[in-house]
Parts: sequence; C-alpha cells; structure tokens
Amino acid sequence: MKFNVGDIVRFLNDTGGGKVTRIEEKGYVYVMTGDGFEIPVLPGELILQSGATFTPDENIFAENDIAKADKTKVHHLQPAEIKTNVKARLPEGLPSDTQIKLLLGLVPEDINAVFNTAINCYLINDSRYYIYYMVGYQKEGKHFYLHSGEVEPDTKCFLADFNQTRLGMISAFHIQALAVCGGQYFKRTPINEEVDISRYDFRKHHIYGENEYFDEEALILGDFKTEALHQKKTIDLRSDELSEGLNSLMQKKKPDLKKPDSMEVDLHIETLLEDHSQLSNGEILKIQMNRFRSALDEAISNKAKRIVFIHGVGNGTLKLELRNELRRSYPEYTYQDASFKEYGFGATLVHLR
Repeated sequence: MKFNVGDIVRFLNDTGGGKVTRIEEKGYVYVMTGDGFEIPVLPGELILQSGATFTPDENIFAENDIAKADKTKVHHLQPAEIKTNVKARLPEGLPSDTQIKLLLGLVPEDINAVFNTAINCYLINDSRYYIYYMVGYQKEGKHFYLHSGEVEPDTKCFLADFNQTRLGMISAFHIQALAVCGGQYFKRTPINEEVDISRYDFRKHHIYGENEYFDEEALILGDFKTEALHQKKTIDLRSDELSEGLNSLMQKKKPDLKKPDSMEVDLHIETLLEDHSQLSNGEILKIQMNRFRSALDEAISNKAKRIVFIHGVGNGTLKLELRNELRRSYPEYTYQDASFKEYGFGATLVHLR
C-alpha cells in the first residue's frame, strides 16, 4: 500500500500509531507517535486509518496535533476564565515548612503480561501546593518535550503511555516544576531534576509493587523536592560604605565552581541492581549498556574531559560491546585501556576532548 505524508496510520504488529512525516527512497515510512518518537517502519507493517479522527483519550498525538485534528473539541480559556479558575483553586496560608513531594508513577496496563503491555506514566503531586510542570525525556543525549500543564494538590495526572520498545530507548525523565500557592507565600526554589531509568528492565514483574498512589502495582520514582529560600534583609548603606564593601568583595578570590574534568562509572551489575538473580546474561548486558549510554551522554553534556567505565575482565563481552558502541555511535571520541595501576585490565578510558 502507498502512503503519503500526513496519513494517519496504526502499527500492524504493535500497539499505537501516529502520523506519517516523511517517506524515504529506500521504502521506509517515518511515523511520528504521540510521545515524540519518529519511527521508521516498512509499509507492510502499517494500516491506513482512512478518515480517522482522534480525541486526547487515544494518546496517539501530542496535544497540539490533537487540536489540529479536531479543533471543535478544544475549548480555549479566555484570560478572565484562567485567572478566575486558577485563583479559586490555589491553596492559601501555607507555612514555610510545608513539604513538597513530586514523583513519577509507571503503571503497567496488564501486570500479568508486563513483557509486552503498555506502561502508563503519571506525575504525582503529593503535597498541598498547586504545581505547574513540564516533563521531558532524554534520548541519545538529547532532551525532548513530553508533557506540560498543572496538577492540583494531592492528585496525579496522566502524562503518556509507552510500549516496551519506546520506553527502552529513554535513558531518563526530566522534571521542571514550580510550586504555587495563594495569599502570602514563602519563596521556594523551582524543581529541575532528572531520574535515571536506564537501570530498570520494565519487562520484569518484580520491579513493580504495591503503593499508596495506585490500586495497581506500579514503579514509583523520583521524590523531587524544593527548598525554602530565606528572606534577604534590606541594608541601608551610604554611598561611601557601599563603595568600600564592593571593593572588598572584588578583592576576594572567587570560589572555583568548575565541574570535575573526569568521571568514573562502575558497570558491574551488583552496583546497578540490588537483586539480579532472576536476570539472564542478555538482560544484564542490556542494563549495563543502558547505564553506559546515559553516563556517557551525561559526561558529554557536562563537558567532562574524560570518563572511565569499569567493566571488569570476565569473558570480555561487556568490554567488546562497549567498544563496538563507541565505534558505531561515538566515532568522534577516542578510547583506550584505563590505568593498569588503578583498574587492572577491567576498565576503558574515553577521551571526550
């Protein structure tokens, strides 16, 4: 079947679908899914959805795409409505020591078939504050938008659903959030945190468990918090006193805020998972390689000069896979055996600049 850019399609051998964004000469059709991935698919693995329209409940497109598909179902609030609705819901009179607890919840749709079921992702606001948020994810060292909005106190909101393949391509979730209350308030630092998910195998039942936020078994991650900012005192200085104080500050040596030039990451499975007794060698290798990629991407974004991966000697499988990945995906960086005195034969040093 021939497809055109803009067609709405579903996957023949997988859940979900999306919109055709481009078609390569080699025959691959690129489909943009609702969680932001552009996936190359052979035409024979797609089904055309002729005349299909979608609502937000189907979670196939991002909110902007849904609005374009059916604008009659979108109600745009006027400024007066926004002001009235939000202000009426804001909590007031919260003391300065009010705790903020923001978490991510990953819930399998079918806990008895986690190896191939969809995983629903939620943002949990376990606090008395109103929260404005943006959630993204990290893939191959780059950040991509996932969802943004607001969540009321002591509630949770749905962000997106993922199949196992797409979730396996994500190394971390990124959370940015601002806590808001009405009336008199105390200043708090915004939340800007990442949660590494590369160490989890979401196809394994044992990572999910009973919890206080869902009736179903779930994996609860994060616990992002903010700190209260102390109020600064107002100081009334004469101009001569101010000049003297500034000169004194300028003469002081500035603290060294440089980030470390090198990083060290232990890839032994014992350091990545508390219990790995039920995992196969292939599953262990996948977890180790996910950790390798996320750590290398972190080192690159932090502008580190080098990073050492401790992989041990063993049968050499992890070392070989790690170096093959460096050649395939990071050809601009050189690598070598790390210091024998420090690591023996069980580590690889990667030069990043």
